[in-house]
Amino acid sequence: MAKVWKINPNYPDSLDEELHHFPKIIRQIAWNRGLHTKDALDCFMNPSYSNDVKDPLLFQDMKKVLERLEKARDAKEQVTIFADYDADGICGAAILSKAFERIGVIFNAYLPHRQDEGYGLNRKAIENLASEGTKVLITIDCGISNADEIAYANDLGIDVIVTDHHEELSKRPPAYAILHPSLQGETYPDKKLCGGGVAFKLAQALIQKYQDIFLDGFDKWLLDLAAISTIADYGELSGENRSLVKYGLIVIQKSRNMGLLELLNISGLLNKDSIAALDIAMKIVPLINAAGRMNHANTAYKLLISNDSDEARLLAEQLKNENVLRQQKTEEIYNAAYKQVLNSPESILIAKDSSWPITLLGIVATRLMNEFGKPVAIIGKKKGLWAGSARSLPLFHIADSLKKLSEHLESYGGHPQAAGFTLKAEVSINDFISSWQEVARSSINSKELVPTIDVECKVILNDITPDLVDWLEKLKPFGQGNPKSRFLLEDVILKNVAAMGKNGNHLRLMVGKPDGEGYVKFVFFNGVSSWDEALKPGMAFDAVIELDYNVWQGYSEVQVKVIDIKINSKVSARGGSASG
Repeated sequence: MAKVWKINPNYPDSLDEELHHFPKIIRQIAWNRGLHTKDALDCFMNPSYSNDVKDPLLFQDMKKVLERLEKARDAKEQVTIFADYDADGICGAAILSKAFERIGVIFNAYLPHRQDEGYGLNRKAIENLASEGTKVLITIDCGISNADEIAYANDLGIDVIVTDHHEELSKRPPAYAILHPSLQGETYPDKKLCGGGVAFKLAQALIQKYQDIFLDGFDKWLLDLAAISTIADYGELSGENRSLVKYGLIVIQKSRNMGLLELLNISGLLNKDSIAALDIAMKIVPLINAAGRMNHANTAYKLLISNDSDEARLLAEQLKNENVLRQQKTEEIYNAAYKQVLNSPESILIAKDSSWPITLLGIVATRLMNEFGKPVAIIGKKKGLWAGSARSLPLFHIADSLKKLSEHLESYGGHPQAAGFTLKAEVSINDFISSWQEVARSSINSKELVPTIDVECKVILNDITPDLVDWLEKLKPFGQGNPKSRFLLEDVILKNVAAMGKNGNHLRLMVGKPDGEGYVKFVFFNGVSSWDEALKPGMAFDAVIELDYNVWQGYSEVQVKVIDIKINSKVSARGGSASG
């Protein structure tokens, strides 16, 4: 499907004086990100752990939480960490486990089975934990939507501490305390923390309280897991999250976590000179998530708290094997779901099959959303009930749409752009789908449902220099809220095109320099399938590109990576540039 290139408007002239220390292209990027002062841009480029990472005691209920945990520690009460089964929750559980172990809290960890139990607290698990002696239950990355289950825990004599970041879609739970940055009425200054990030704040508070026990910069050594949590949950990389990820990536390369070291080893990242957020998202997060998707999240949790190198190696290999199976099964579901939604005119695309395991549906929904540029829901079955995962674009609040259909739902929860749900037994799946499609039709302007590529600004070939790439490197880490910058080149002339790569599915495009002397090499990954026949030497085209360094055997060069192409019928006057 052809994509619309959405070019940001030029920054106002007044910014030139404020940001005169920075190149014009960097000024434009800063403006696009709302960084309109030198101080703001300096802080963004140089996040400070001491300044950006807030005092955990700013959470309204943090002191109350610390007091309850101190009582549990001193009275030797059983504390249970109840964590979600994805990478965010698993890493959060590992963070808190390491802090509890150091101060002598008696604790265990409970991660629900993704397929059998589903998301969040459930009565049976609470019943079992109560019978085993749990007196304090701390949720990680869940709980805010479990008012009834928490009331039941209270009845069984369990004090529940909720740490979460998901939207409050129903009545507030009667918890002993709640740590939730974006909860209405919460005064904690940074609202964008993920589940593992909130767990990190609790660990920080414990470290402050028991300073005589934590003498070795303990919180810094937890940043590797906090960074993985944030990257895994698409945490916006601004404010506190930005510092957690920036410094967490540094800690990852020095990590003392045996399990993480084994994951880095089997994914080929262990000896890499520099590990980026994208490396973690593409190679580490899927391995951690594979545990809960294919078997049980306990495998990943045990790996991340392991102090035994042999055990860690075996667990990492198990996750690697499970991830291979996950990829194969996901591909099968994707292909079947693709056929179901291919010609759908609806504003939300919905595919269903009772044989699909719910553990893999979110991955498929994300792929199809990116493919079609529409919100997507994929529905399978869990314990005989229809259940699914949905992913959405910013224009459609998927969790709110489910709230409007709550009378049909046994449970639901999530974010503006990601949600999960289970239907009541008596609800017709086809009626539910029709109702949801009606909600989407009334909320979405179909003209807005066109895949877009956000472009920072126009550039010319002469702008593409090592100096510009060096400036772009200062904007790392890239991720949610701070995507890798994309630029528009207009009317470049193709001199030569050739297939490249092990399987010949990538393209190498040689573009003539403006002065006629030499070429600039472009790389178009996976470009053969769509463009190999269409691109001919001598033609002019426009391209959306990304810039970075390609490092190979110690040699570094600027790499121009093509994201999308539009062929021109004739060469037009060259476009303007943000560099003037």
